[in-house]
Amino acid sequence: MTDWGVGMPVALPKTDAFAIVGLGCRLPGGITDLAGLWEALEAGRDLVGPVPDDRFEAGRFVDTAMARPGKSYTDLGGFLTDIAGFDAAYFGISPREAAHMDPQHRLLLETAVEALDDAAIDPDTLAGSDTCVFTGVSDFSYGGLQMAGARRMNAYSMAGAAHAIAANRLSHFFDLRGPSMAIDTACSSGPFLRTGDLGFLLEGELYVTGRAKDLIIVNGRNVHPQDIERVSETTDPATGPCAAFALPDPSGTERVVLVQEVRPLHLDGRTPADLADLIKRRLAQELRLAAHVVIVGPMGVPRTTSGKVQRARARDELRSSGFTPLHSDLPAPA
Repeated sequence: MTDWGVGMPVALPKTDAFAIVGLGCRLPGGITDLAGLWEALEAGRDLVGPVPDDRFEAGRFVDTAMARPGKSYTDLGGFLTDIAGFDAAYFGISPREAAHMDPQHRLLLETAVEALDDAAIDPDTLAGSDTCVFTGVSDFSYGGLQMAGARRMNAYSMAGAAHAIAANRLSHFFDLRGPSMAIDTACSSGPFLRTGDLGFLLEGELYVTGRAKDLIIVNGRNVHPQDIERVSETTDPATGPCAAFALPDPSGTERVVLVQEVRPLHLDGRTPADLADLIKRRLAQELRLAAHVVIVGPMGVPRTTSGKVQRARARDELRSSGFTPLHSDLPAPA
């Protein structure tokens, strides 16, 4: 048993080992295997280039002359080739469903088959086994494009965009019976099991595998911190950037906490406590959510150098009394 210093002790493997035995890939520059990647590295190739003609009309969305709202300032990127060249029949998927599948799902299926082939593993030997699938996946842009026009959507749209289905497609195609999880570890924080953490059991031991992107779970309900922050930041002209996260009370029950910056010039005679009450009423109205609100002064919420709010750091500072709040409705520590 190894104690990570926060939360419960986590068991680590003592004798079991793992190895990377196969690889499948799709990389810019038409790279589809390890040999191609090695060749590009040896040659020092620059794989960043202009938008391919078959993607979209770059002139409508790009202006390299100056930064403009709704336009990209650069027309360069790392682009994959032939992203539409998916053999749907091989995977038992109809053309109609394939058209609504996120390209990430299609690429995952293709590269998984190639990885097993690269490892000289017959997929039939895995069928019916407790083999697990853990895959990283991010971004809902493809599903968002479909939702922009109701006529584009059909019965396959939801499954085609859902992250969880990406991992589940592998489990279904190969008949794998173990845990099947799509994990978005962007902004992950803290190697301990609490809100949003993912893990699996092996011979009675618990292994941490990732974190579901700051997901807050309250009384069995999933809440995204971005939704809480959006509601709070648009509540009043006096509300600036904020950070929402889960924090356990003394009994270990998760509670939602919001650290909210105030713009004093917009208070108009109100107190920080008045602003906190307004935010709590708005959260209850919009999200049916009860939260504790901590009001801090301008630039009081921790940020990265690029200005992105750091939720984990805000939580840590609140735990260690690093804030000097203008108002807080959190119970005082016993």
